[in-house]
Amino acid sequence: SVEKLDEIRKRVRTLTQQIRRLQSEKEKLQVQAEEIENEVRLEEKQKMKEKFITQEFCWSGEIEEKLNTVFQLNQFRFNQREIINCILSRRNCFVIMPTGGGKSLCYQLAAIMTPGFTLVITPLISLMHDQCYELQRMGISCAMIHGDTSKEEYFRIVDSMKQPPTSKDYKAREKLIFVSPEKLVRSK
Repeated sequence: SVEKLDEIRKRVRTLTQQIRRLQSEKEKLQVQAEEIENEVRLEEKQKMKEKFITQEFCWSGEIEEKLNTVFQLNQFRFNQREIINCILSRRNCFVIMPTGGGKSLCYQLAAIMTPGFTLVITPLISLMHDQCYELQRMGISCAMIHGDTSKEEYFRIVDSMKQPPTSKDYKAREKLIFVSPEKLVRSK
Protein backbone atom coordinates (compact mmCIF):
# COMPACT_ATOMS: atom_id res chain seq x y z
CA SER A 1 0.00 0.00 0.00
CA VAL A 2 2.99 2.33 0.61
CA GLU A 3 4.19 1.50 -2.88
CA LYS A 4 0.78 2.29 -4.31
CA LEU A 5 0.75 5.63 -2.46
CA ASP A 6 4.21 6.48 -3.83
CA GLU A 7 3.05 5.56 -7.31
CA ILE A 8 -0.01 7.81 -7.01
CA ARG A 9 2.08 10.72 -5.71
CA LYS A 10 4.56 10.27 -8.54
CA ARG A 11 1.71 10.25 -11.06
CA VAL A 12 0.22 13.40 -9.45
CA ARG A 13 3.62 15.17 -9.71
CA THR A 14 3.92 14.15 -13.34
CA LEU A 15 0.40 15.39 -14.08
CA THR A 16 1.07 18.64 -12.20
CA GLN A 17 4.17 19.23 -14.33
CA GLN A 18 2.21 18.48 -17.48
CA ILE A 19 -0.54 20.86 -16.38
CA ARG A 20 2.02 23.64 -15.75
CA ARG A 21 3.65 23.01 -19.13
CA LEU A 22 0.27 22.98 -20.88
CA GLN A 23 -0.82 26.13 -18.97
CA SER A 24 2.38 27.89 -20.05
CA GLU A 25 1.83 26.79 -23.65
CA LYS A 26 -1.79 27.92 -23.47
CA GLU A 27 -0.75 31.38 -22.24
CA LYS A 28 1.81 31.72 -25.04
CA LEU A 29 -0.81 30.73 -27.62
CA GLN A 30 -3.30 33.20 -26.16
CA VAL A 31 -0.74 36.00 -26.48
CA GLN A 32 -0.03 34.98 -30.09
CA ALA A 33 -3.75 34.85 -30.87
CA GLU A 34 -4.28 38.30 -29.35
CA GLU A 35 -1.39 39.73 -31.39
CA ILE A 36 -2.81 38.22 -34.59
CA GLU A 37 -6.32 39.52 -33.75
CA ASN A 38 -4.87 43.02 -33.26
CA GLU A 39 -3.03 42.80 -36.59
CA VAL A 40 -6.20 41.64 -38.37
CA ARG A 41 -8.24 44.40 -36.73
CA LEU A 42 -5.64 46.99 -37.76
CA GLU A 43 -5.62 45.65 -41.34
CA GLU A 44 -9.43 45.81 -41.45
CA LYS A 45 -9.40 49.39 -40.16
CA GLN A 46 -6.81 50.35 -42.76
CA LYS A 47 -8.85 48.68 -45.54
CA MET A 48 -11.98 50.49 -44.31
CA LYS A 49 -10.16 53.83 -44.25
CA GLU A 50 -8.77 53.23 -47.74
CA LYS A 51 -12.27 52.35 -48.91
CA PHE A 52 -13.63 55.64 -47.59
CA ILE A 53 -10.72 57.54 -49.21
CA THR A 54 -10.57 55.90 -52.63
CA GLN A 55 -13.98 54.41 -53.37
CA GLU A 56 -16.46 56.36 -55.42
CA PHE A 57 -19.84 56.41 -53.71
CA CYS A 58 -23.17 57.32 -55.28
CA TRP A 59 -23.00 60.60 -53.31
CA SER A 60 -19.36 61.47 -54.11
CA GLY A 61 -20.23 64.05 -56.76
CA GLU A 62 -22.96 65.58 -54.62
CA ILE A 63 -20.75 66.08 -51.57
CA GLU A 64 -18.17 67.84 -53.76
CA GLU A 65 -20.89 70.02 -55.25
CA LYS A 66 -22.35 70.92 -51.82
CA LEU A 67 -18.86 71.57 -50.45
CA ASN A 68 -18.40 74.16 -53.20
CA THR A 69 -21.87 75.66 -53.56
CA VAL A 70 -23.28 75.54 -50.02
CA PHE A 71 -20.17 75.77 -47.86
CA GLN A 72 -18.09 77.81 -50.35
CA LEU A 73 -15.04 75.56 -49.87
CA ASN A 74 -12.76 74.18 -52.59
CA GLN A 75 -11.46 71.06 -50.86
CA PHE A 76 -11.81 68.89 -47.80
CA ARG A 77 -9.38 69.03 -44.91
CA PHE A 78 -7.53 65.97 -43.65
CA ASN A 79 -9.94 63.03 -43.03
CA GLN A 80 -13.15 65.01 -43.66
CA ARG A 81 -14.10 63.14 -46.84
CA GLU A 82 -13.50 59.77 -45.13
CA ILE A 83 -15.61 60.78 -42.13
CA ILE A 84 -18.47 62.03 -44.32
CA ASN A 85 -18.34 58.83 -46.42
CA CYS A 86 -18.40 56.78 -43.22
CA ILE A 87 -21.44 58.70 -41.92
CA LEU A 88 -23.29 58.50 -45.23
CA SER A 89 -22.53 54.75 -45.36
CA ARG A 90 -24.43 54.53 -42.07
CA ARG A 91 -21.37 53.16 -40.28
CA ASN A 92 -20.58 53.95 -36.68
CA CYS A 93 -18.04 56.71 -36.63
CA PHE A 94 -16.13 57.96 -33.59
CA VAL A 95 -14.10 61.04 -34.46
CA ILE A 96 -11.59 62.95 -32.39
CA MET A 97 -10.21 66.04 -34.06
CA PRO A 98 -8.41 69.07 -32.68
CA THR A 99 -10.11 72.43 -32.30
CA GLY A 100 -10.34 73.94 -35.75
CA GLY A 101 -9.86 70.54 -37.41
CA GLY A 102 -13.14 70.68 -39.32
CA LYS A 103 -15.49 68.48 -37.26
CA SER A 104 -18.47 70.74 -37.91
CA LEU A 105 -18.31 70.38 -41.68
CA CYS A 106 -18.37 66.60 -41.29
CA TYR A 107 -21.73 66.46 -39.55
CA GLN A 108 -23.16 69.53 -41.29
CA LEU A 109 -22.49 68.28 -44.81
CA ALA A 110 -23.66 64.78 -43.91
CA ALA A 111 -26.83 66.32 -42.42
CA ILE A 112 -27.83 68.13 -45.59
CA MET A 113 -27.18 64.98 -47.64
CA THR A 114 -29.75 62.87 -45.80
CA PRO A 115 -33.47 63.10 -45.06
CA GLY A 116 -34.42 63.88 -41.49
CA PHE A 117 -32.36 65.85 -39.03
CA THR A 118 -29.05 65.58 -37.22
CA LEU A 119 -28.93 66.06 -33.45
CA VAL A 120 -25.78 67.84 -32.29
CA ILE A 121 -25.08 67.76 -28.56
CA THR A 122 -22.80 70.53 -27.41
CA PRO A 123 -22.29 72.21 -24.03
CA LEU A 124 -21.10 75.44 -25.67
CA ILE A 125 -24.09 77.71 -26.23
CA SER A 126 -21.91 80.33 -27.92
CA LEU A 127 -20.82 77.63 -30.41
CA MET A 128 -24.49 76.78 -31.03
CA HIS A 129 -25.25 80.42 -31.78
CA ASP A 130 -22.21 80.80 -34.06
CA GLN A 131 -22.96 77.62 -35.99
CA CYS A 132 -26.68 78.36 -36.33
CA TYR A 133 -25.90 81.87 -37.55
CA GLU A 134 -23.50 80.54 -40.20
CA LEU A 135 -25.82 77.70 -41.23
CA GLN A 136 -28.77 80.08 -41.60
CA ARG A 137 -26.57 82.49 -43.56
CA MET A 138 -25.90 79.58 -45.98
CA GLY A 139 -29.64 78.83 -46.20
CA ILE A 140 -29.55 75.72 -44.00
CA SER A 141 -32.44 75.49 -41.55
CA CYS A 142 -31.40 74.70 -37.97
CA ALA A 143 -32.53 75.19 -34.38
CA MET A 144 -31.16 75.31 -30.84
CA ILE A 145 -32.45 73.88 -27.58
CA HIS A 146 -30.73 75.14 -24.42
CA GLY A 147 -31.57 76.74 -21.10
CA ASP A 148 -32.76 80.02 -22.70
CA THR A 149 -35.06 78.36 -25.26
CA SER A 150 -38.71 79.32 -24.68
CA LYS A 151 -41.28 76.58 -24.08
CA GLU A 152 -43.06 77.52 -27.30
CA GLU A 153 -39.85 77.24 -29.34
CA TYR A 154 -38.92 74.00 -27.58
CA PHE A 155 -42.27 72.37 -28.41
CA ARG A 156 -42.15 73.68 -31.99
CA ILE A 157 -38.71 72.07 -32.47
CA VAL A 158 -39.76 68.81 -30.78
CA ASP A 159 -42.88 68.63 -32.97
CA SER A 160 -40.70 69.21 -36.03
CA MET A 161 -38.43 66.35 -34.94
CA LYS A 162 -41.42 64.00 -34.77
CA GLN A 163 -42.37 64.62 -38.40
CA PRO A 164 -41.34 61.90 -40.85
CA PRO A 165 -38.39 62.85 -43.03
CA THR A 166 -39.65 63.91 -46.43
CA SER A 167 -36.59 64.92 -48.39
CA LYS A 168 -33.02 66.12 -48.25
CA ASP A 169 -34.23 69.73 -48.70
CA TYR A 170 -32.09 71.54 -46.18
CA LYS A 171 -34.16 74.73 -46.40
CA ALA A 172 -37.58 73.21 -45.71
CA ARG A 173 -37.12 71.97 -42.14
CA GLU A 174 -34.43 71.94 -39.47
CA LYS A 175 -31.58 69.77 -40.69
CA LEU A 176 -29.46 70.33 -37.60
CA ILE A 177 -30.77 70.66 -34.06
CA PHE A 178 -28.21 71.75 -31.48
CA VAL A 179 -29.01 70.64 -27.92
CA SER A 180 -27.22 71.36 -24.67
CA PRO A 181 -26.52 68.26 -22.55
CA GLU A 182 -28.66 69.47 -19.64
CA LYS A 183 -31.69 69.91 -21.92
CA LEU A 184 -31.14 66.45 -23.36
CA VAL A 185 -31.00 64.91 -19.88
CA ARG A 186 -34.18 66.73 -18.80
CA SER A 187 -36.15 65.72 -21.90
CA LYS A 188 -38.22 62.57 -21.57
